[in-house]
Amino acid sequence: MNLMKKFRVLIGLLITFVVFSCSDSSHIDVESNESPKTKATLATEDEDISNFEKSYIEKYLSNKSDETKLLGYKTMLLSGEEKEIFKDIYEYNKESIDSERGVFVASDFSFYRIYFPMHTAIAELNGKEYMANENGIIKISVQERGNLDCLNIKARKKSDKVTGCGSNIITDTKIILQSKLVSARFAENTYIFDMGNINCCETKGGVSCTKNHGSYANCSDAFGIWGDNCVTQRNVCMDFNGFFSDCIKGPKTYFVGSDCQRSMALGHCWNEIM
Repeated sequence: MNLMKKFRVLIGLLITFVVFSCSDSSHIDVESNESPKTKATLATEDEDISNFEKSYIEKYLSNKSDETKLLGYKTMLLSGEEKEIFKDIYEYNKESIDSERGVFVASDFSFYRIYFPMHTAIAELNGKEYMANENGIIKISVQERGNLDCLNIKARKKSDKVTGCGSNIITDTKIILQSKLVSARFAENTYIFDMGNINCCETKGGVSCTKNHGSYANCSDAFGIWGDNCVTQRNVCMDFNGFFSDCIKGPKTYFVGSDCQRSMALGHCWNEIM
């Protein structure tokens, strides 16, 4: 009988050890620096984004329900020290950053986005081309609206200030993308295009924005956007002279408020990143 009791105690200790071991391992993730977001947090984030996009469309594109709009965005992911630095920058400059066109900041500072109209994009629908205006608006007849799920963007209009770069196929009048753009979603009569993560002013092939603006040195000169935080350098894209910048090119924490960000927000540079 005593032997049986000892056996039961031993079994109990083993079970307790296993339970605690499993419990500990399920709550510790040494590989990750960021806590995973809960479903509630993600739902709130989605609602914040939806409200921001609706407000942006009405304010900057068009509030007319019979107009079809084309809207893009790029995302800057933040973590670790960069996240903390940007949080400090935002909290000190909140009013100014919130007034910047097209800047959405996640409530937990894990990312921010830059929204922009698909300025002079050339959309394709059922084999027919449609030219968007500077606000990314295209005119489509009532008869053709039933087939809007087939719409894509294949190019943009070429101009003296946007001339194309290494990732584009360039003709006399058009800047053709290597691959057609398909929208991520459709809301508020607007096609919304996820253009990926920000590596500002540089294509996948490493061609800088200085190649996309013809005779102009960079986007600062092309569009008359000169920030006063740093001395303008005309041999590089000014993607680092934003709020609180230390004027050292590279840190993505100083992108918001930079010449490049403000040019992007106006829709001038989206072909560089495709």
